[in-house]
Amino acid sequence: MADIAVAVRNRLVANAPLVAKVATRIYPVNRPQDSLLPAIRYIVISDNGEEHLKGQGGPFTARIQFDAFSKSYLETREIARLLTVALPGPVVDGTIQIGRVLWDRPNDGGDDTTGGYIHRARVDLLVEYAVLA
Repeated sequence: MADIAVAVRNRLVANAPLVAKVATRIYPVNRPQDSLLPAIRYIVISDNGEEHLKGQGGPFTARIQFDAFSKSYLETREIARLLTVALPGPVVDGTIQIGRVLWDRPNDGGDDTTGGYIHRARVDLLVEYAVLA
């Protein structure tokens, strides 16, 4: 079965500027507590198709939330910016064709930890895609 989260991650780890920042530390749902920084965590918030008489089908729109983590505020914001340009469409990954990608501007946050403050920038991407036969 086609999985938009897998296709998006594949696209991100193929993006040289993003990989230069985070290597392959792009985690689904949960970033390991002691993982190296900088890193990215992502989760599919919603994944909806168009409604028609035969039920729900394509094209689809997935809202995927990304959190960029770093010890540096500026680096965190740069990673968030790279996320917004790393998925240009149209691009095909296996059986998924990624089309238009829209995003919300990043918002800031973070956590005080025993190892120091960890900055977080959250950005939501709306990824339009089709499942190819």
